Amino acid sequence: MKFEIPACPKCGQIVHGTHETMTAVSLLVPTNPGDSIFIHDGITQVEWHSQKTIYNAEGEIELVCPDGHVWTSKVYGIVR
Repeated sequence: MKFEIPACPKCGQIVHGTHETMTAVSLLVPTNPGDSIFIHDGITQVEWHSQKTIYNAEGEIELVCPDGHVWTSKVYGIVR
């Protein structure tokens, strides 16, 4: 891949990765058997197969620097 803006506009660091989304399910358990009150049991199941790179309406990719800043850039040489 080649990016039009390969470095973070905020801090100048080179791109670290792409900004992604994925589905995650936070598991719940009833406070008592048969109860209708639930609490989070501390486990979140990530559905890795749902991972997708984020693009804006113009088709620019979202990039992330090591400090976590996010910016968009045109990208060349990638098949979506």
